[in-house]
Amino acid sequence: ALISRALTKCPRSGQVWLKAINFEARPLRKSKAMEALRQCGHDGYVFLAIAVILEGERNFNSAKEYYERAISVD
Repeated sequence: ALISRALTKCPRSGQVWLKAINFEARPLRKSKAMEALRQCGHDGYVFLAIAVILEGERNFNSAKEYYERAISVD
């Protein structure tokens, strides 16, 4: 509930989206991350969350790309 309120007040905050993605159940994290990409655009925190999701799925090449995107944005 608290994260939902934070997202309504700060819909473009990558840090809030990072927490919202992490608090989501594992099967729903990828869809939440895609929603965050649509809302925030290119935010390093969102890229970091996507990289962690992909790494957990053992998709290391894609995870590496998102880690690099997160570094280049910040």
